[in-house]
Amino acid sequence: MRPDDGLPEIPDDLSSLTDLVVPDDLSGLIEPEPVGPTAAETVAEMQVPDDLSALFTPKAGRQAAMLLVPLRSARALAATCALAGIDADVVGSNYAPLAILRDLRDDAPERAAAALSQLLRGVEVMLVSRGSDHISASRYLDGTRVGDTPLALLLAGAESEVEDLILGQIELQQFSGQVTPSKGLSKLQAMRILSPFRGPKRKPAQDHD
Repeated sequence: MRPDDGLPEIPDDLSSLTDLVVPDDLSGLIEPEPVGPTAAETVAEMQVPDDLSALFTPKAGRQAAMLLVPLRSARALAATCALAGIDADVVGSNYAPLAILRDLRDDAPERAAAALSQLLRGVEVMLVSRGSDHISASRYLDGTRVGDTPLALLLAGAESEVEDLILGQIELQQFSGQVTPSKGLSKLQAMRILSPFRGPKRKPAQDHD
């Protein structure tokens, strides 16, 4: 009996080995089973959707998104959201008004936070995002994300009902305070709401001879 009796024949061309697919579970390699017609038919019948973007977005589990902004009133924040084209329901508090965003698709909350902070130059906007098992808080300034804030620090000064909204323990319909929607406010209405909060107009410089 020759030493190589019983061994598989090794082909001269090994280029076809690059097409092999290594499975995640290698236990089946102990007793390999040939791929029969049934497996081939199953693969052929698989349908791949045209749009795979939902498989790669980290926002898939988002349940709520809110903007916490240190403005003087909920109406002022609602008017500012209207000017920025942000659809939100705004609630007031002694801590800071909170805008609950309606559009949670993809990165819409992140774009809303950036747009609002761009409009409110020098004012930090906090984006609070709640998922099924986590809550994150990111800070935006002048249109750019500048960092994150621990949840404990975020809730330190919040009133109990606002805290319940952030944590998802109550729904917006259960909030006892006034809710001001930004949708439906025209640009003129928004400017009128914000006019009392503007600083005094600067007098034009005069030339002195």
